[in-house]
Amino acid sequence: MDPLEINYSLKRIGKSQSSIARELGVSTGIVSNVVHGRTTSHFVASHIAHLLGLEISQIWPSQYIYKPRKFEGKVSPIKGYRDTKIGSKGGSPT
Repeated sequence: MDPLEINYSLKRIGKSQSSIARELGVSTGIVSNVVHGRTTSHFVASHIAHLLGLEISQIWPSQYIYKPRKFEGKVSPIKGYRDTKIGSKGGSPT
């Protein structure tokens, strides 16, 4: 959906970007940026999708796609990391 369709659909159910912002406790700028695809906010997008009775992917098909990270199978130690006691004086190793 393009931003005009989203806004039109919201107006048909009596909602505006301002009313959504008030409901969610965010600025109208954030809601506007999400609607126009300039930024992502799963919180705002999922609320809009719920109001419209759609899935997020139906409104913003190229955004909000879960992309799992690839697992390499080996975890390398963090260079320079030392296990220290929390609250110990001088940060001496355990």
